[in-house]
Amino acid sequence: MKTDQNTRFLISELHVRGQIVQLEHSYQGVLANADYPPAVAELLGQALAAVSALGSIIKLRGSIIMQAQGDGPLHTLVVQANNAGEIRGLAHGYEALNEESKFSELLGAGRLVMTVDAQGGKRYQGIVQLEGEQLSDILGTYFEQSEQLKTSILLAANNRRATCFLLQQLPGRGGENPHESWQHAKILSDTLTEPELLELDVEQILHRLFHQQEVQVYKPVPLTFRCRCSREKVIPAIVQMGHKEAMRLVEEQGKIAANCEFCNQAHHFDRIDVAGLFKAHAKAPARPQ
Repeated sequence: MKTDQNTRFLISELHVRGQIVQLEHSYQGVLANADYPPAVAELLGQALAAVSALGSIIKLRGSIIMQAQGDGPLHTLVVQANNAGEIRGLAHGYEALNEESKFSELLGAGRLVMTVDAQGGKRYQGIVQLEGEQLSDILGTYFEQSEQLKTSILLAANNRRATCFLLQQLPGRGGENPHESWQHAKILSDTLTEPELLELDVEQILHRLFHQQEVQVYKPVPLTFRCRCSREKVIPAIVQMGHKEAMRLVEEQGKIAANCEFCNQAHHFDRIDVAGLFKAHAKAPARPQ
């Protein structure tokens, strides 16, 4: 079974398009950075698979960030994907959870924020409430409100793999009865079980559902876990705290340490590093107001 890829497909007869995202190594790369309880790991896997699919629907170069914030013990869940197929994610507030916690118990009441950061500085944002028994319910509401296209999302994850099956009606009327076509396609897709989502490959899933239709399958897009943190991205925060405060921290701690929460990589700045940063900052030309 090939994994860590996003495979798009088109069924013109039913006037629908879809995607199948299958994660394994990239999902494990995210889980390796924290000791997540099973319920949190599975929710994180579902979110990673979903954001990977959503990133390719939005035809913009840049990244899409999905952030769920609630009043439950799992107060923050953040996942990100970009147009290069790079994904990352994390969760906060899972220390008091038990292994059998349900989705509604994890996040409680709150909101899901979808942010698209497009190259060139453009930012788009959509917000929906955390109302539903599963993450797929909330994402369905998001699409209903923002895209205004009929969309069905199936998500599954275990301790090894995470999968998203997304089906969407094509824009425009299409066909003699687009409503019946959509209902037929959705009824078929809803028969997929979680074990099938996690264990079958793309060809098997599509044959299992749509063997009576002609399905056009596009070349899969590879997906990988990659964090874009760097020492250079930490420097502005150090400069912003000011020379006096930065040197005080170095005196107290021996260095300034910045740990990336997405990948656990540590960036250290000693006395010489900090002195060099402020020397370079002092020489840099002032930006026009």
